[in-house]
Amino acid sequence: MHLKLSKFLIAFAFTCNIANAEILFKDSFESGDFSTSSAEVNSINLSYSYNRTGVVTQDGDKSTMVYPVLFTRSDTQNWAAKTGNYSLLFDHSAGVNMSEHRFSFDKPQIDIWLRYWIRVPTNYSHGIGGGGGPTNNKFLALWSDGYSQAGQGSTFWLSLENAGNGNSNLAFTNSIGYGNASQAMEQHTAFIDSANDRGRWMQMVIHLVAETSDGASDGVIQTWRRWENESDFTKLHDSNNRRLRIPPDGPNGFSAGYLMGWANGTYSESTFWLIDDFTIANTSLLTISSKSPAIPPPAFGAKENEVL
Repeated sequence: MHLKLSKFLIAFAFTCNIANAEILFKDSFESGDFSTSSAEVNSINLSYSYNRTGVVTQDGDKSTMVYPVLFTRSDTQNWAAKTGNYSLLFDHSAGVNMSEHRFSFDKPQIDIWLRYWIRVPTNYSHGIGGGGGPTNNKFLALWSDGYSQAGQGSTFWLSLENAGNGNSNLAFTNSIGYGNASQAMEQHTAFIDSANDRGRWMQMVIHLVAETSDGASDGVIQTWRRWENESDFTKLHDSNNRRLRIPPDGPNGFSAGYLMGWANGTYSESTFWLIDDFTIANTSLLTISSKSPAIPPPAFGAKENEVL
């Protein structure tokens, strides 16, 4: 009896450790700042740098940025987090191009998954800027050794593309090192309907796999999205023949990126995006829980395909 119990506990602990190892980083910004030493999980030594971003909270009718600059608003803005009390805010003031949150880590990943909640601004309308220039706006980027033309390895981008009437499509681009775009702004997919999606939270999942050897063109790009009232993800992009190049001098995988970024189509009025529960893993984030990694594995109570 005791022997069977011991074997059961050993098997349970082993299963839990495997489940725990899947998540490499998770930050819900509940520390109230950008210190990743306070993140729920950080086994890859991830750190942030930022440009016009902050940690915010909502208390009644008061919206407060608690980091890096303390200020409070009491107008129609609502900065309530998706989970907990705090979230990451992107400040695209009227006519301002840049709002970007960069991250880098020292354990590169050939097969990488990202997941996070992001709220469509309450006043969203795809920015068009002025002067007849491009109107695509960065949504996310990932790279290995250097961004765009600065790296030998590939850079991957998601971008918001102008769909007219204030609406946005989502497309992807990847380079083949030194900024050479292999295919640009592909698989345009309807993404935001400004009349119906303002103020809604969506959960994004991005999956990249680098090519197996230089020139193999077998890299993978996949993205999914689900709205907060949906129980299933919808696939937005899927391509399995990409030149996602690993730099010959390393690092051996993706090791840096940014959330949001440069807006070619600037907004006509101050526009605030919110992000919460930013997670990185080396296995699928379509099925594993977004909660603390200390939860039991699916075999002991959770549904196998539960989406949280």
